[in-house]
Amino acid sequence: MDMADDMHDEWRSLPPIDSDSDEEALATEETPTVVKVLQVPEPETYSQAQHSCYWNDWEEAIEEEIDSLEKNKVWEVVDRPSNRRIVDGRWVFRVKANAKEELDRFKARYVAKGFSQVQGVDYEEIFAPVARFDSLRLLLAIIPAKLWKPRQLDIKTAFLYGTRSKEVYLQLPEGRQIEGKVARLRRAIYGLKQSPRQWYQHLVSFLQPYSFYTSAFDPCVLINPCGNLFVAIYVDDITIFGAEDSQTEATIGLLKSEFKVKDMGPLNWLLGMQICNRFIPV
Repeated sequence: MDMADDMHDEWRSLPPIDSDSDEEALATEETPTVVKVLQVPEPETYSQAQHSCYWNDWEEAIEEEIDSLEKNKVWEVVDRPSNRRIVDGRWVFRVKANAKEELDRFKARYVAKGFSQVQGVDYEEIFAPVARFDSLRLLLAIIPAKLWKPRQLDIKTAFLYGTRSKEVYLQLPEGRQIEGKVARLRRAIYGLKQSPRQWYQHLVSFLQPYSFYTSAFDPCVLINPCGNLFVAIYVDDITIFGAEDSQTEATIGLLKSEFKVKDMGPLNWLLGMQICNRFIPV
């Protein structure tokens, strides 16, 4: 009896358990740190990126962009001409998220300040390849009826595939600037007013010999009647609507033969909408 009383007193003398602190401690010990996109500030300038605590990540993203520009021979470094307008450029920094809004990767892109261009001097026509929302809604509505499994592709540095129509000189990017030197563009680059149109023209011209043609209802939706495929273009993102068969795989392989393509797999996100394919047998 005395032993039972002693155990009871010992139990009562234990400090109370703070459930919140214990859960936090367990989460800290057992759960890996997950960085949300909102926790990573996006620098507005190259200088801000240099002074950021994520500079190593931004620097790696910058090197990746420079490597891409050099690999695609986007420009050649020349003496600064005295009788030509020099288009300014700037670095744009973005953090990319996955489907759970968690940090996926850091992205840096060197773009031209297109607002400084003059129509008739630096460019003629402009056009942005953006599929109409009504077209995308129509294609999404067909998915359950046809049992399609759309595929999503991201064309890396898509605008660099467009060829320039006029001679354009661009300021060299910060971190690579040389006194008295500028870049004479060989290809289009992000930020130029004519770049989206030139990228679109290159893509359509490449696919036309393979039985693709622009639809009558939307120039940014290409149709292949042989494989019953629809290719929706939204700037540098491509969604292939069609059956999960050899035709779809052949089209993806075709695009990879000409462009640097990241296969995102089945369509999960489209213009901020989450797409869920759940086919329930009847």
